[in-house]
Amino acid sequence: MKFLLLIIQLSPSAFKSQRCSGCGLVQKSNREAKQYYCHNCGLDIDADLNAAKNHEVELPTLPFDFREKNGIPTRFICGVTT
Repeated sequence: MKFLLLIIQLSPSAFKSQRCSGCGLVQKSNREAKQYYCHNCGLDIDADLNAAKNHEVELPTLPFDFREKNGIPTRFICGVTT
């Protein structure tokens, strides 16, 4: 079995927990403790999930055939190849 390690450096997380992952509005009052509610578009989700979605947007995309070219199984779930 072949594995490939990718190391990705994320940009500093300034305002990611205050930025709406739905519409992009940055507003400090949108975040109340562990809950995130956007006063612009109405998105209502967990604050950490909102921040994670904002980080996800910045991840680099991999070419469609990246796994195939590197000999990585097309499905890899919980340590089990299928």
